[in-house]
Amino acid sequence: MLIVLGDVVNKDLYRNFVEPIMQQLTVHIPDNKMAFFIELATSLGFKVDKGARTNILTKEQIDLVNVERKKIKDEPDNFIDWEEARKTFNLD
Repeated sequence: MLIVLGDVVNKDLYRNFVEPIMQQLTVHIPDNKMAFFIELATSLGFKVDKGARTNILTKEQIDLVNVERKKIKDEPDNFIDWEEARKTFNLD
């Protein structure tokens, strides 16, 4: 229903009439079910942003991790594997 009083249109009512209010929903889906879920949501008329992913780490944190990975690759003798490091812990 669009309410028009003379030449005046309630813009909020008009906007909601023409452009429905949308909500966003985050759903965690196993990788092996993603294609099915996207097809289902699309067939039901929902807008699906396939590429939207949220990074857990900031760009700065990712850069720091990449620096440490490079150090491990370039200087493997300066590091010990997890099992060896774990043996040195005293958890008592």
